[in-house]
Amino acid sequence: MENVRSRVQLFGFNYISLEDEVILKLCDLPRHHGDPFDGLIIATAMTLSIPILGKDEAFRQYPVDLIR
Repeated sequence: MENVRSRVQLFGFNYISLEDEVILKLCDLPRHHGDPFDGLIIATAMTLSIPILGKDEAFRQYPVDLIR
C-alpha cells in the first residue's frame, strides 16, 4: 500500500471520493458498457468534468473526453 501512496504523491494524483452525485449519474447512464466499474469511471468523469485516460472504445459512446 505504501508503494501506491508514494506513486500517487510522486505523480501529483489526487484521490476522489465517491459522492452521491456520481452514484445518481451512474444510475442514469445508458448501458453501452457492460463493466460496472467502467460505468463508475464514466459517471465520475461526467460529474467532475474530467477526462478519462484509456483506450476502451466503449467510452466514446458517452459524453466524456477520452485521452488515449
